[in-house]
Amino acid sequence: MVSLASDLEDSLVKLLVQAAPPEQAQKVVENTILNGPVVNPEGRTDVVQNQGEVDDLLASLGF
Repeated sequence: MVSLASDLEDSLVKLLVQAAPPEQAQKVVENTILNGPVVNPEGRTDVVQNQGEVDDLLASLGF
């Protein structure tokens, strides 16, 4: 019984190796400008500057 399970496992592994799609090359990520925190939020209306403003924004959205 153990040899049957072992043979079945070996056969399934071989089948998976044969049927698996070929590995794709990793995409190269270029060093581009990433979206992160705004360093100078002064004078901008689309940026919150402190936790109180974050809380107010979340409350206005119903959270």
